Amino acid sequence: MTVVAQNAGPYTYFASRPMRVVDGAELDSGGLSLAALKRATPLELATLLPRLLSGSARTVQRHRHITGFEGIREAVIEGVDGEPFPLQVDGDYIGERTRVEYGVVPGVLSVVS
Repeated sequence: MTVVAQNAGPYTYFASRPMRVVDGAELDSGGLSLAALKRATPLELATLLPRLLSGSARTVQRHRHITGFEGIREAVIEGVDGEPFPLQVDGDYIGERTRVEYGVVPGVLSVVS
């Protein structure tokens, strides 16, 4: 299983095209959004890639092996049977973990523009 956790969108860009995985992931939303990919076989990835390139999170979440969660305050991801899993933050591999906790506290960061 692959899980993507976001507090801002889009997830990334393909050239100038935004790739949106989940709705509701905005810096000022006060919540987190997650998407879980249950299977990542070559066939599933071939059907998922065009959805990712569509720029529509709703299109991505309609994939039969994607489950999306919007507007949550916290989430815990654990490895199956306590097994470690690889963790990336902003595209950088930071090692393996058996448990990761995500959380957000709305309004803590003041931004001046």
